[in-house]
Amino acid sequence: MRFLRVDPEREQNQWTFYVAQGPLTDPVRIDGSSVNDCVGRVLARLKEQGISVPF
Repeated sequence: MRFLRVDPEREQNQWTFYVAQGPLTDPVRIDGSSVNDCVGRVLARLKEQGISVPF
C-alpha cells in the first residue's frame, strides 16, 4: 500500500506520503510541507531500511 495525499485543512505539513508492505520492516509515514519534502525524506527512510529506490 502506498499513497501521497494533500490535506489543505492542516496548517503545517499538509502533504503525507505513506508506504507499507513489500520488503519494508515497518510502514513508513512522512508528513511534510511539500511533495519534494515528503519524497526526499521517504527516500532517506527507505535507505535506512536497506531499500534502494531506482529512479
